[in-house]
Amino acid sequence: MSLTKTQLAAKVYRQMIEPQLNGASIVGNIVVDVDSRQLLADLADAQMTLEDVSEGQPDGAVVQQLEVDVPRGLSNFFAKDWDDLLQSHKFLTIPPDEFYVAADDYLSSEGKEFLTAERYKSTIALAQLIQDVADFKDISDDEMKCIFLQPAKLEILITYSAKDLRSTPGLDELAEEFGTSAKKHKDQRKVILKVVLNEMLGNVREENRFSQLLSEFREFKRRVQDSYELYVAEFSFEKVLEEVQAHKLDYTIKLNKVFSDIQNQLLAVPAALILIGGQLKESNGFSWHNVVIMFGCLVFVVFMDLLVRNQYNTLNAVHSEIVAQENNWIRKHDDIYDRFAKPYADLEKRYRHQKYLIRIVDVLVACTFLIATALFFWNSTPTTYWLKLAVMKWV
Repeated sequence: MSLTKTQLAAKVYRQMIEPQLNGASIVGNIVVDVDSRQLLADLADAQMTLEDVSEGQPDGAVVQQLEVDVPRGLSNFFAKDWDDLLQSHKFLTIPPDEFYVAADDYLSSEGKEFLTAERYKSTIALAQLIQDVADFKDISDDEMKCIFLQPAKLEILITYSAKDLRSTPGLDELAEEFGTSAKKHKDQRKVILKVVLNEMLGNVREENRFSQLLSEFREFKRRVQDSYELYVAEFSFEKVLEEVQAHKLDYTIKLNKVFSDIQNQLLAVPAALILIGGQLKESNGFSWHNVVIMFGCLVFVVFMDLLVRNQYNTLNAVHSEIVAQENNWIRKHDDIYDRFAKPYADLEKRYRHQKYLIRIVDVLVACTFLIATALFFWNSTPTTYWLKLAVMKWV
C-alpha cells in the first residue's frame, strides 16, 4: 500500500538529521541505508524531490541538505507546530483530512492518543456547535464569525491559538441535546444557549470570546443545563392544556362570527324574492317596469355573492391561523401532542360546519336569482307562448 504525501513527509522528517521546515519544504541530512533508499525512491515518485538522490550512494553515506517538498493544502498538511496548523487555511473550524505536526511528531492518520490532538478535536466540535445555533455566519477569507441576535446582538469570532486548546468533557451530549439534532423543545434549547453565551461573553472583547468560552467550558455547560432544567420545571401539561383551551375558545368565537356577521343580510333574500314576485307585471314583452325590477334583483344578487365570497375568505383565513397554531404546538410539544389534539379536532369540525352553512347561503342566493329570472320571463311573455301554455297545462 502506497503512502500518502503527508505520511512520506512525516517518515522522511523522522529519519532526517536536524531537519528544518522552510516554507513548504523541509531540509536536512539523511543517512543512506535500505529503508532510506526505498523512502527516497518513493519521494521521487511522488515528485516531492527532484530526483532519487540515493542512486550511486553506498550504505552509510550521508545525503547533505536534502530538500523535500511537503503538502500544505486543505486535505493534507505538514505543520511545524500546532499554531502553524491553526493559522493556516480554515483549520480553526474544519480540520484537514490528514496532518502532521512536526514539533510533537504527531501524524493524525496513525490514530495514536495524543492530548493536544484530542483537545483540537474537541475545540472543532465546540466551534461547530456555536455555528449550529448562530442566527447568522459571516465568512471572510479564513475567518468565521457567528452572529447572535437574541437576547442582544453578540458576535463571536472563531479564533484561538494552541495555548487556548482545552478538553471539553460532555460536549458530545451537549451538542446532541442542544444542537441541530435536538428533538424536544428545540427552539427553547437554542434560546437558552444564546442567553448563556450572552451572559458569559457579552463583556469580553470579540477576538477573545471563543478562547474565553474554551477556558470556561465547564461553567458554560453547567449554566446551560441548569437553565434548561429550570425551563422544564416551569413547564407542565396542565399549563399547555389551559393555553390550548383558551385558543380554542378564541377561535370558536371567530369561526361563529363569520356566519353571524351576515345573518341580518340573509333576511333580505326571501324579502327580495317576495318583492320581485309581487312587483313584476304581466306584459306581452319586456316592459321597462319589469326590466328595472330585474336589474335591481341582479345588483342585489351580485352584492350578496360578493358578501358570501368575502366570508369564505375570512373563514379560510381563520382556518389557516388555526392550522399554523396547531403546527406550532406540534413543533414545540410533539411528544405530548396527542393529549391535547382534541380541541383542534373540534375546531376543525366547527370550521367544516361553518363552511357548510356559507355554502347553503351561496346556493340560496343562486336559487333566488334563478327564480327571479324565471318570474321575469314568465311575466314578459304573452299568454299564447307555447312554453307558458305547456307549463300551465302541466300544472
